[in-house]
Amino acid sequence: MRPQNLRFFTFTIFTVLVLQADSTQPPFSCDSSNPSTKTFPFCKTTLPISQRATDLVARLTLEEKISQLVNSAQPIPRLGIPGYQWWSEALHGVACAGPGIRFNGTIKRATSFPQVILSAASFDANQWYRISQVTAQDLADTYQPPFKSCVEEGRASGIMCAYNRVNGIPNCADSNFLSQTARAQWGFDGYIASGCDAVSIIHDAQGYAKTPEDAVVAVLKAGCDSVQCSSDSIDGAVNVAKGADHVVLIMGLDDTQEKEGLDRRDLVLPGKQQELIISVAKAAKNPVVLVLLSGGPVDISFAKNDKNIGSILWAGCPGDAGAIALAEIIFGDHNPGGKLPMTWYPQEFVKVPMTDMRMRPETSSGYPGRTYRFYKGPTVFEFGYGLSYSKYTYELSAFSQNKLYLDQSSTMHKINNFDSVLSILVSELGTEFCEHNKFPVRIEVKNHDEMAGKHPVLLFARQTKQGNGRPRKQLVGFHSVQLSAGERAEIEFEVSPCEHLSRTNEDGLMVMEEGTHFLVVEGQEYRFPL
Repeated sequence: MRPQNLRFFTFTIFTVLVLQADSTQPPFSCDSSNPSTKTFPFCKTTLPISQRATDLVARLTLEEKISQLVNSAQPIPRLGIPGYQWWSEALHGVACAGPGIRFNGTIKRATSFPQVILSAASFDANQWYRISQVTAQDLADTYQPPFKSCVEEGRASGIMCAYNRVNGIPNCADSNFLSQTARAQWGFDGYIASGCDAVSIIHDAQGYAKTPEDAVVAVLKAGCDSVQCSSDSIDGAVNVAKGADHVVLIMGLDDTQEKEGLDRRDLVLPGKQQELIISVAKAAKNPVVLVLLSGGPVDISFAKNDKNIGSILWAGCPGDAGAIALAEIIFGDHNPGGKLPMTWYPQEFVKVPMTDMRMRPETSSGYPGRTYRFYKGPTVFEFGYGLSYSKYTYELSAFSQNKLYLDQSSTMHKINNFDSVLSILVSELGTEFCEHNKFPVRIEVKNHDEMAGKHPVLLFARQTKQGNGRPRKQLVGFHSVQLSAGERAEIEFEVSPCEHLSRTNEDGLMVMEEGTHFLVVEGQEYRFPL
């Protein structure tokens, strides 16, 4: 087993399932053995995709086109097009247990994708009922950027509107989001689909659409504040631990505590898990390894501060290959390299109303804020935290720019507040200014130990001035680098001051502020004046 002083690890599991072909499946369109369909122009691979698509769509009747717009697309035998099931959510890959994407060749199912939370935890780009009120500022700099980047940079072809309401309007009925923002501002030209039943619940459940079929459906789900268990199983576990050389405790949450449509009431482990962990760890001969399974943060401060617990490994929801991955990490065959993609808040955070989605803290009311960018309270573990079996060091090896002068010809907006910081709208600086002032930051990373590992390097930016709606820090980017024992490598980040050194003001507009900014890597700061 690897050294016991390691405290917290994260990892990611990917699973894929390939099933046997069904001989009764009708031949797909363009089958060379089917003379009635193989000659269609849309079957000719030598033609441009746009021409083939135009030919196919032109052959469809209105009814056939409509039949292709739902979860279970109907077959069109005259064109050799089989039915197609678009709905698929399966970590485990057992698509036969329910709806799933079905192909008609040798491989009948699509890849079963990993849980999103673990994709985020890897920091590896290659693997990867009260209505909430959201301010324009928080929308602009927190909620919308991930979707905006998918459209503008990833050229996403589809958007799905959600079940929930935002500021009182159902997402699928919000023209501001779908038409004005996605299409007009971001230039999205793909299709917009609704989530399953997201349209029907607008009148069935939310009562937003007033039709003759309007109904208010109230669903009350009982919640258990505590689980009254006996201590028999704890006593048995303690006896086993006393006789074991090493103990691995696998604890955490399941879908009776958290899942789609079920929110947790607190951030602690359910039932008597904490009592079990403390009792077993105290009885064990050696410090125990605590493995946590959960889709979100858990307040395990008691374990973090327990000298009888040598290591804590957060495994997320790892799927059917999780046991192998756990064994490889615990026995030292694999060097973990994940980092937390979210802040782990303490139990005290449950006092914050879940419908209060403000990002920024408010001193007068004691509201602590949300996310690593704004939250000012204590944490169990911070965003980006994670250990490995290797020690890594960092050195800024190249910094091509040490100061940036803002365009003095732009209209400057003086912020009349307690710190009176001079700011300029990014939109007034112009595209040419923003592109011209991008600069590279090169960081040398070294693995000082005897085990190879893949290590994510996170680069943050922060301002000297804090408060007044400014983020404490914000992520510029990350790179994962594979390093052999003792190996050095150089990674490069492209820093765009207009994007990475700016912030949103109260009107949701991006501004750049004069003053000292810092680029931060693993606690090391590099000064950059504006």
